[in-house]
Amino acid sequence: MGVGNNSPVVGTNVNPVSSTFWTLQPLMVGELKTHGDRYTLSYRGNFTRYDNSSADNFNHHDIQLAGDNYFSSRSALGWSVGYIARTDPRGSTDRGISATPDSWNAPVARALYIYGVPGAPGRFEVEGWGQQKRYDNNRATTVAADADLTGASGRFFWRVMPRTSAVLEIRQTNADYIDPTSTGDNTDRRYLVGLVWDATAKTTGTVKVGQVEKKFSNSARQGTTSSTWEGAVRWSPLTYSVWDLMMYKAPSDSTGFGDYVMNTGATLAWNHQWASTISSRATLGNVQSDFAATARSDIVRNYGLGFFYNVSRTVRAGLEWTRTDRSSNQTVFEFNRNVTMLSLEATL
Repeated sequence: MGVGNNSPVVGTNVNPVSSTFWTLQPLMVGELKTHGDRYTLSYRGNFTRYDNSSADNFNHHDIQLAGDNYFSSRSALGWSVGYIARTDPRGSTDRGISATPDSWNAPVARALYIYGVPGAPGRFEVEGWGQQKRYDNNRATTVAADADLTGASGRFFWRVMPRTSAVLEIRQTNADYIDPTSTGDNTDRRYLVGLVWDATAKTTGTVKVGQVEKKFSNSARQGTTSSTWEGAVRWSPLTYSVWDLMMYKAPSDSTGFGDYVMNTGATLAWNHQWASTISSRATLGNVQSDFAATARSDIVRNYGLGFFYNVSRTVRAGLEWTRTDRSSNQTVFEFNRNVTMLSLEATL
């Protein structure tokens, strides 16, 4: 649970409103292990209220049933089915600023089959997922955002050193928009090659580079064939100090401006344990978004700093500050946001 201040609440520089907010975020997990398999049922909620901007109040719900089934020492299946209900905060899309956040819900399903064991000369994974995303309100603008999303991928890992494997991956995502007048139906296909390593006790990571092809069913929409990359590297120079670097370049679907958006970003996070009861987290991020078929280009910079104190073995207090700066070559899209929050985390 937490209390803080958000300034401005809505992601716009027009008539900005600052507000104190209160948040409660419960997480409940039940687990069953039987015959070597594991099943979990989880619920995560986010209930947030604003004193000066009640129109932006929201309730989020995520419920999931997941399983890990082991058929042999080499063959395993991980799967999950669930339901999520969330909102798009006002100003977070290009559909315009409505009177309330755009709320949506989606049943989701995912399955991952693995053949092979870590450390073997070769192993492969096959994954598939689906989501039916439907908006509940502000239908004048959100009707065009209802979509059936499906995806599939295959990955092959080949051990090239004792603790390093090369990976080849093909991944495809299909977006089918429900509105019969929509021109957004598209396929996103990626071909990736890279390395996965745990070379030393200090460094682990995954880095992939390749090509992405984004094609629209409607020839009037501009697609792309471009380079793409993604990476996550963790460096632990000390047992009590960890650095995480994430990088990516990939297209995403437009939310109302441009045919699609090409995003190039990186995030650096530093977690440090100063004493047995005191820790900190610092983050720095940068994302450049280029809107295809338009001249618009945005840069979003994120900064964060938090300090945490372990009140007891099961209770932690925190004080966090985050800042978001969005600059654009079209000034109407620019804004700056500061969020501070005092939090209390407890485990029962």
